[in-house]
Amino acid sequence: MKLQELLVQEKIERGILSFPQIEHDIIIDPVAVNHFSYSACLVVPKEHPLANREKVTFKDLQGFNIASLSDHFALGEFTKKRCREFGFSNQVILTHDDFEILLHSLDKLDAITILPRELEDLSPVEDLVWIPIHDVNSLYKQGLAYRKNMSTNTDVISKFIEAIRH
Repeated sequence: MKLQELLVQEKIERGILSFPQIEHDIIIDPVAVNHFSYSACLVVPKEHPLANREKVTFKDLQGFNIASLSDHFALGEFTKKRCREFGFSNQVILTHDDFEILLHSLDKLDAITILPRELEDLSPVEDLVWIPIHDVNSLYKQGLAYRKNMSTNTDVISKFIEAIRH
């Protein structure tokens, strides 16, 4: 996940990042940004066979083209990992960092995508259905992330936490 890498490389100093924590040289403090999380949703065009479902499991995605976020994102990594586990990784036909491009591609590519539910209100594309995914990894908590070698700089970190809470 790209932002965790950038943190380790000292290209950014801190950020609000999603779990799971991949990099060993950072700390992601969930308490710092309590209640920050997002949930995974399947996004499909209104005419798609899955569009009438109230919820889906990852297994339900078998046989459909998938447009996925890249591995820079927790959901992109999740999508590809679960596709491999279920034996349909060849269904990922497009990978991109821009969620709007993924949404615009759904009709053109006869595809589905997995995005945070919280993006639904920001979607520039109409006639899409956002369906909750029931999976062990469908809720992503976030926390304040910083390098372990910065943990002694508690004053700055505490001020940052207070600023984002208010």
